[in-house]
Amino acid sequence: MKRNTILLILVIGALISGGLYYRYHGEETDERGATKLMQALEHEEQLTKETARLIKRSDDVNERDLAGQTALFYAARHAKDPQAVRNLMAAGADAYITDNEGRTALMNAAQYNESVAVVEELVKNASHVNLQDKAGETALLLAAQNNTADVIKVLLRAKANPDLAGPDGKTPAQELAENKKLTDEEKADYRQAMLVLSILQPQHLE
Repeated sequence: MKRNTILLILVIGALISGGLYYRYHGEETDERGATKLMQALEHEEQLTKETARLIKRSDDVNERDLAGQTALFYAARHAKDPQAVRNLMAAGADAYITDNEGRTALMNAAQYNESVAVVEELVKNASHVNLQDKAGETALLLAAQNNTADVIKVLLRAKANPDLAGPDGKTPAQELAENKKLTDEEKADYRQAMLVLSILQPQHLE
């Protein structure tokens, strides 16, 4: 009888453990490998209690999806409130992690996120503003192609190098021409600013 009782307890324990693992891990991952935390950050316009709770509960905020991206990448792309980034960093998020394409969370923000506050928070927590991904893109190149003047300004103030050309040989100043979020005046102003910074580059990059 004792042996049967012990076996029963072990079976029940295994079932409970398996169920809890599935509850907290298995069902949190979608077909992209994105956890519930990543999914919450993906749909967040501003910081919510649910996201903060998921960050606090996460066993590993540096867990990666199938593309090699962490929760910080999702916050960098979608969050409008920099507190989401702060909470992730406080929980141990690594801003130096690169995904399968060699990109950082800062690059994600530079390409997709118009929130100056989020970009500033990422810049403040990472000194790799001039890192190039596997294709040769930098945060400044991605911002010059896709983002607003204010985001470009943040990166230039963070000493982003305007002379680093992308895979097509174009510099950030040249990439401005195709950016539909900039007015002609902004394109001219930032092209001129990048030219000046290029001339003053040794001082600019100190």
